Amino acid sequence: EIQAKYAGMIIVERKVTVGGTAVGAGAFGIGVVKGTPAEGPGKLVIYDVAGAKVGEAVAQWDAALAQPVPLQFTNGRLYVGRHYVEVK
Repeated sequence: EIQAKYAGMIIVERKVTVGGTAVGAGAFGIGVVKGTPAEGPGKLVIYDVAGAKVGEAVAQWDAALAQPVPLQFTNGRLYVGRHYVEVK
């Protein structure tokens, strides 16, 4: 159940928006619910350390990403595989 729910953790030092969802400072778990088809938009779900859902955002598919890795942050985007959300 844990592996199905979480793709990783993020630590935030100040208030930011993740895909339009405002989160404060702290540690958060993240997971992706893939769309249908898998290459389409999905959902990035954000959880607090207790496992309660904090919010969710639409995660777009980036077919142009050269080498996807399980979790990366680049150019203001948080990627989970090829799915990404903007972080501001």
